[in-house]
Amino acid sequence: MKKELKRRSAVEPVIGHIKADSKLGRNYLLGELGDKINALLCGAGHNIRLILKKLREKLLLLFIELLLACWCCSDWQKKGTGLSALAK
Repeated sequence: MKKELKRRSAVEPVIGHIKADSKLGRNYLLGELGDKINALLCGAGHNIRLILKKLREKLLLLFIELLLACWCCSDWQKKGTGLSALAK
C-alpha cells in the first residue's frame, strides 16, 4: 500500500501539468475507452514535447559550435572584415 501511495504522489504533479498544458480536463471522446484514449494521447503529447525540447537544445548547441568553428577558421577574419576589425 505504501508503494502505491509513493508512486501516486510522484505521478500526481505530472498529471496536473498534463491537465493544464494538454487540456486533459475536457474529454470529448465517449465512454471509458474514450477516457483511456484521451489520457494516452495526452501522455504521448507530453513525451513528444519533452523530446522536442531536448532536440531544440542540442540543435542550438550544434549551431553555436558551427558558428564558432567557421569564425575561428575563416579567411574573412584575417582580412580585417570580421570582429577583429571592430576591436581596432
